[in-house]
Amino acid sequence: MGLDNAPDSKIRFQAVNRFFLLLAAVSAGLVLGAYGWKGVDFSSGVLLGCLIVAINTLWTKSILSTGWKARRFRLRLSLSYGIRFGLTALVLFQAIVHYNQNPYGIMVGLGGLPLSAVIFVLAGSKQKKL
Repeated sequence: MGLDNAPDSKIRFQAVNRFFLLLAAVSAGLVLGAYGWKGVDFSSGVLLGCLIVAINTLWTKSILSTGWKARRFRLRLSLSYGIRFGLTALVLFQAIVHYNQNPYGIMVGLGGLPLSAVIFVLAGSKQKKL
């Protein structure tokens, strides 16, 4: 019986999907809130930060879901992290220097991931108490 057929894997993937939905909702809330608070310039930076978080999170999910079957999982995961770090740094540098994106807006957008994680953990702990 492989890891994908285990009963716990279905529950695990449902939790991951719930987290992605929560991340999308938090990102949309951050972008709309930023637009209402500071306007288009700030909200475009927030949107860029949220998109970077979403792409990195989806990339991690795909690597982890296919990586369990691979022999060289650690090497693949390490290369993935290095490539993503380099691409993210390059995109952020280009966005700030050449496209004049608001760096504070980008930081707010990047902060959507920890905010989603805290909400997810708090919601999960309240469900277990019921």
